[in-house]
This record gives sequence, C-alpha cells and structure tokens, in this order.
Amino acid sequence: MFANIDTDNSGTITYEELKEGLAKLGSKLTEAEVKQLMDAVSWSKTIFSPIPFLYFKNSDSRVCD
Repeated sequence: MFANIDTDNSGTITYEELKEGLAKLGSKLTEAEVKQLMDAVSWSKTIFSPIPFLYFKNSDSRVCD
C-alpha cells in the first residue's frame, strides 16, 4: 500500500500523496478525515511532515490496515 501512495518514490508519504492515493483506492474520506489520519501516523504530529516508510510500517496496525 505504501508504494502505491508514495508516487515520487521518496520513501515518504506527503499529505497530498496520502489524499490522492486514498482517493485512487476508492476511499471516501473527507479532507478533515485525511488530515486526522495524517496526524495519527505522522512522526511529528503535523500534516506538513511526510510519513517515512519505517514509521508507517511500524505504526498502529489499526491505522495501516
């Protein structure tokens, strides 16, 4: 899933990549819900910080599944 969302292959997922990637996967999340998701898995707790793969991989499985 990470590789499908990380469109620039940087090893991190930005807010825009997450928003667009989830939409491509059929997600109907609102903008606020995507921001909450980004905040839940972001290492710095801000939507402006990209999510590194290792952090994403090791995050709470309820968020990543």
